[in-house]
Amino acid sequence: MATITIPGKTRKSITVELVGTEYKVRPPKASVAIFLSQALKDSGDDAKQLIEGLSKWCHVLFGKETGAEVVKRLKNPADDLDISDLTDLISAVMEDAGENPPT
Repeated sequence: MATITIPGKTRKSITVELVGTEYKVRPPKASVAIFLSQALKDSGDDAKQLIEGLSKWCHVLFGKETGAEVVKRLKNPADDLDISDLTDLISAVMEDAGENPPT
């Protein structure tokens, strides 16, 4: 019987500057990105669901602690970080990782 080996693809951290702050992010694997992207699509005009979807992306990209800090920045009226910045980051990270960007 033949042995088949699928080595998988190693995901590496990427350094990003997000509205004046440097972070290390780790692109999610494609299967996770699909679920996260669908959560953003499903949010429609519901602000609460949109923030929840972006929070999940932040948790996956930045890790639990830093992801919470990024969400806090997003909610802070004095911080210039906005939703469009996060969606641009998500697309850029997924393109850099060689995956199709989420829509």
